[in-house]
Amino acid sequence: PATGPPPVAAPAPTQVAGGCNGAARVLQSAQLKLGSCTSHSSTTVPAGAIIGYSPTGHAPEGSPVAVTVSSGPPMVSVPSLNGISTCTGIDSAMQAAGLQASCSTRYDASPAGTILSVSPSTTAQLGSTVTVVVSRGKPAVPNLQGDTVAQATQALQQVGLAVGSVYGPSGGSIFFTSPGAGTKLAPGSAVNLYVL
Repeated sequence: PATGPPPVAAPAPTQVAGGCNGAARVLQSAQLKLGSCTSHSSTTVPAGAIIGYSPTGHAPEGSPVAVTVSSGPPMVSVPSLNGISTCTGIDSAMQAAGLQASCSTRYDASPAGTILSVSPSTTAQLGSTVTVVVSRGKPAVPNLQGDTVAQATQALQQVGLAVGSVYGPSGGSIFFTSPGAGTKLAPGSAVNLYVL
């Protein structure tokens, strides 16, 4: 009586890499063929690696094997940041959703605490990083009295402002600015320096 094809050992999933194509090559070398190939998320198996297949162990030579490939960690929704205005609050919201936050601030014409950008903004892989930028509001002109022009230039650049016109002798120190110290301006605005 005919007994059919002899059983052959299916390779262990850990020996298979390269997704469906890699699985097809490994199964072919084991005298088996690729049947269906589906993807499934996994928090433990990296994307492209084989989670498992069916049948396992031994299968008749030449028979199809169904393969499940990892698509990596599952996708989760990026939480709404409405009402959150600090990096600490953003970090907490992202952690609660299973994400990491890379939060930075920058001077902007928007009120302080306004969320300027979120990337990615809708969904992200579990455990991945979401980049968020928060407005620091309009920069204020620093107190530059007694500074050199070079010191004042650096201080203005640090807050997102620029040097306008410089009046007075070179090498002197600043005695007055226009607009004055504490004035909030749009980022990139120029401040005139008066030197004695």
